[in-house]
Amino acid sequence: MTLLLQKSGKKTRAKNLLLGLNISNNGSACLLENGKPVFYLEAERLSYKKHDFDIRWLLDKLPDCDIKHVAVSDAYWKRGDKQVENIKMLAAVKRKYPGCRFYDYRKDHHLTHAACGFYKSGFESATCIVVDSNGSKTSAGLEIESMFFAPTWEVIHKTMFSPDNIGFGRRYEMASSAYGWHYMDAGKVMGKSAYDSEPAKSLQREWQERVLELVSMAPTDEIVFAGGCFLNCVANYNTLKKFPNKKLYAEPLAHDGGTAMGAAYLAYHAND
Repeated sequence: MTLLLQKSGKKTRAKNLLLGLNISNNGSACLLENGKPVFYLEAERLSYKKHDFDIRWLLDKLPDCDIKHVAVSDAYWKRGDKQVENIKMLAAVKRKYPGCRFYDYRKDHHLTHAACGFYKSGFESATCIVVDSNGSKTSAGLEIESMFFAPTWEVIHKTMFSPDNIGFGRRYEMASSAYGWHYMDAGKVMGKSAYDSEPAKSLQREWQERVLELVSMAPTDEIVFAGGCFLNCVANYNTLKKFPNKKLYAEPLAHDGGTAMGAAYLAYHAND
């Protein structure tokens, strides 16, 4: 069984109720009503499994009304069985909302992060900077840093994974493992950096410097931060101090859960 999702960009405008789904880490659902969020929930809140991607937990909490538009986001996974789980999850969505039109943003992970932040920022235009462990894998490689100009979504900058540059998201994961924690507990590494501890302290210092470099590259004064690395409040505040004339918006839903909202926004605004 194969569930094919059609690409976004058609002329039919997604109006009224539009459902966004993230099937990556922190599986989530977001419902837009006339372009405004009215519902958001993550799978782990129901399954009690941290970072759970299985959106089937959420289906009973979603309305039974006739939703015609569903936008889907994902990230790159190494696990071969994840593809099978994707088919099962999306088939369940299809059963609940038969005849719905799918907008496929599964290969636009960093873009969905950026859209989540931009459309909540209040900016008319902005530079969106996204950094996380990994986004989507394309013909150019596996994205670890992205910079977009919104709302046209022109790509300003991309950094792809390489043996010489594995990215800060993965470096925080490796540091977490080195301390004996789960690799996804990067927040603990960020917290430990406040103490005189290596490698957390040096990694935090390097990340703060990299954020300043990225902001220096931005062509606008309005800047949006998204992606898991920007859950680092110390680095965000340090940037605000270094660039007092910039208008910075750090997206609270910077982790993968927020990409459900970002995908929904992209689908809603696809034909503006």
